[in-house]
Amino acid sequence: MLKAFRGQQFEHTHENKVFDELYDVLASHCATTQQEWILFGNFHVGNRELDALVIKPNALIAIDFKNFSGKLEISEDGPWAIENAADGQRVQVKGGASINPRIQLKYNRWALAEFMKNISPQCNWGHIAATVLFHGPIEFDTQQIPGHCKPWLHISDMNGIVRTLEAIVSREICITPKDVQYIVKRLGLPPFVPASIVDTRLLEEPGTTFPNDDKPLTASQKQAVEEFSTWLQNPSGVFRLLGMAS
Repeated sequence: MLKAFRGQQFEHTHENKVFDELYDVLASHCATTQQEWILFGNFHVGNRELDALVIKPNALIAIDFKNFSGKLEISEDGPWAIENAADGQRVQVKGGASINPRIQLKYNRWALAEFMKNISPQCNWGHIAATVLFHGPIEFDTQQIPGHCKPWLHISDMNGIVRTLEAIVSREICITPKDVQYIVKRLGLPPFVPASIVDTRLLEEPGTTFPNDDKPLTASQKQAVEEFSTWLQNPSGVFRLLGMAS
């Protein structure tokens, strides 16, 4: 089961679309595999703004959204560029205020590590991973990732993001449901409800029996019971009761 939390809506349309699509594919994957993952969106840790974060029982993965598609070329400390397959145009892929996403995610990982040290100091938060998620399909040679970055830096598009996240694990990270509750409380993030889903909340747990002697019936409730009782004596047609369910 996937649980999701998000701050305010993203400032840009493409970011909202990426987050919605990411939620859908992860929710489907978790439902199929019976795994419990947590997805955070659009929040701050320290002075760093993160697009998304996926928490698994044995992994923490920071995610940065990029609205590009095409053939990607990366550099450790220099600019990243992507060539659009349709028109051959090359554009630079920046990482916020940083020259490239690797540097941006490096600082995001540091901020997350400092935050998590106060929650679960026994874990090795140097094992926090990060993924650059491209909304459109990309072509990319993984050998371009510098060797010392490969343990934590991952690059994917939406078609491959589930497989990428599924593969990321660490024996030195253990996050409990209690840890997750504390993280949500510290970050102050409300639950995320996709626009296509109705947020339904039960008045009582299923199977609850309601006491019949707690409170007296109101006049309108008494009238409804009397009318229904009369109808039951000689039912015909449909008995319709209109009113608030409470």
